[in-house]
Amino acid sequence: MKKVIILNFILVTLLNACTVDEIISENVNFKFNLENYTDIDYQNTNLIIGAKDKNGNFIALETVTYPNILSNISPSNDYLTGDELPFFKPSSNGYFYYRINNEQFVEIPFPLTTTGTINIDENEILEISDFATFKVEFANGNFAFIEDFNLKEALDNSEELIHLIVKIEIKNNGVSGNVTFRPY
Repeated sequence: MKKVIILNFILVTLLNACTVDEIISENVNFKFNLENYTDIDYQNTNLIIGAKDKNGNFIALETVTYPNILSNISPSNDYLTGDELPFFKPSSNGYFYYRINNEQFVEIPFPLTTTGTINIDENEILEISDFATFKVEFANGNFAFIEDFNLKEALDNSEELIHLIVKIEIKNNGVSGNVTFRPY
């Protein structure tokens, strides 16, 4: 019985350590953190990865569709405070609800239907521009760009696989976000 408990603990820990919100290309690992701070549900929202050409025109290279972005209201009225260990976080069908510093939001899981079907080629981005661009497009046609990230500079300054973290926040006053990176 003790062995079964230990094996189950190890299995749960390993499964929670594996994320499905990461896409690995040849030299870049893309991780997407999408958070909704509003009390509005969104359906069929696209995250579009691409670059802007010399004329400032956005060229889409790959799209991830989030079928459901739930509102920040927890159906069970349970909220995390940010102090929980990552592999012990309770979730509601993969959605994590938070109340931190008087803000309430939900962390949206990466769409499982697209895992393994996305192919981001950083060389395609670099053929268009030194900068990767991320666009969020809602079903009603509204959209927002997340800051451009100097992909060429990051690749030139790293001898390892780089880890890009794309954070996107949907708030009542609009969509914002940023891109950070670190060597893998």
